[in-house]
Amino acid sequence: MKSKIFIGACLSLVSLGSLADSSVSNYVEVGYSSQEHDVLEGDYKGFELAGSYQLNEDFFVSAKYISTEEDRDLEFVRKSLGVGFVISADDDSTWYTQFDAVNVLFDRDYAASFDQNGFQLGFGYQRTLSDAFSFNVEISRLHARKVDDTFGDFSPTYLTLGGKYQFSDAFSVYGDFEYEDEGERATLGLRYSF
Repeated sequence: MKSKIFIGACLSLVSLGSLADSSVSNYVEVGYSSQEHDVLEGDYKGFELAGSYQLNEDFFVSAKYISTEEDRDLEFVRKSLGVGFVISADDDSTWYTQFDAVNVLFDRDYAASFDQNGFQLGFGYQRTLSDAFSFNVEISRLHARKVDDTFGDFSPTYLTLGGKYQFSDAFSVYGDFEYEDEGERATLGLRYSF
């Protein structure tokens, strides 16, 4: 029930928005993350740490670290480092694509772990609604190697909806909802823009 309320709060932010400026910006963000996964069975709680730095009008670099853990001591960690390209931008919106090197880890204290490198390709859209509100949507495909014979390849496609409310020149509150066939993840956090 708590996760449903949390997801609803994040979705309400989506209708309000995600980036107060229309281009990819320089930022660092940290947030509380709650994840439900059908195959790994359980509710996972943890955090995410992410950042982006615009190199010029066309290119940016970004990094993300997501760590969630379930009550049975199963940890799910996803790390990415990549480069993005701004396809089109105007005063209120930005289309972009991004390619990331990714590391995925499933680890349980008393069982085998899965620790594989892979890649992720994403395509996104950001739209400014007002000076304070904006939103973004992104679709991305991650590919890592085979987990095991039962689980198969780890190759989810993510649909991410996000929103942001900028309450000062440098700080904002953000919310993201990430969906894939076998689960979803919601994040609520604080962003510092520079």
